[in-house]
Amino acid sequence: TAVVRVDGTAAGNRTVFSKAYGASDFEFNVFVNNSNHLVFQIRHDGGGTPSEIISGISLDPNLWYGVGVTFDDTSDAFKIYIDGVQVAS
Repeated sequence: TAVVRVDGTAAGNRTVFSKAYGASDFEFNVFVNNSNHLVFQIRHDGGGTPSEIISGISLDPNLWYGVGVTFDDTSDAFKIYIDGVQVAS
């Protein structure tokens, strides 16, 4: 989880948090895209195209949001939460 504020003047993908495990065998990235949507990406194999989900709502610039993500490796299920409400799965 993180508390984020989108900068209304920034362009491109803006990283919220990112983590790689081992020799990049598994990594995840959470970022805000050009449309101010929260994106959650998972890469299982250290290469190739990542799996991702994108929030269905745009974050308003200069407001604070509590954001969280979950991933269940067994079922390959992603979820994005904004201010405690699930907004994508």
